[in-house]
Amino acid sequence: MTPPTPRAYPAGTGETLHVLGETLTLRGPVAGTDLTLVDVTIPPGSGTPAHSHASPETFRVLDGAPVFLLGTVETPAAPGDLIHIPPGAVHAYRNPGPTPARVTAILDDSLIAFFRDLATPTPLQGPPDAAILARVGAAAARHRITILPPG
Repeated sequence: MTPPTPRAYPAGTGETLHVLGETLTLRGPVAGTDLTLVDVTIPPGSGTPAHSHASPETFRVLDGAPVFLLGTVETPAAPGDLIHIPPGAVHAYRNPGPTPARVTAILDDSLIAFFRDLATPTPLQGPPDAAILARVGAAAARHRITILPPG
């Protein structure tokens, strides 16, 4: 078996997906796995609702000060911090700051499929309306993601 060829992924390269207000750039696969490195830009006031899924996720904060919900505990994060979400764990994140937050995430193919399902040509401006929330709910159900009610 021939080993995979080492590869560079220069800054500014990769497929871009706009998912709600966020921009995801698929930087490159982790050879021999179903994992992809993804740069995520989280605008001020944006984030995810509390949710869980069977896939693990790992985030490394690059810029900004996102806040992660880990189970029931809100955890402020800073550049350099690493956040790991095990399979099935309730989690969320938000950017309460005045500038965009950026993280690199390690996501598996099932989460990439969910994001592709929700991607739009441009980022959403402002809070999602009822139609968008219904679309998110339907995509979550298709991809076995449980979104928890607010509160």
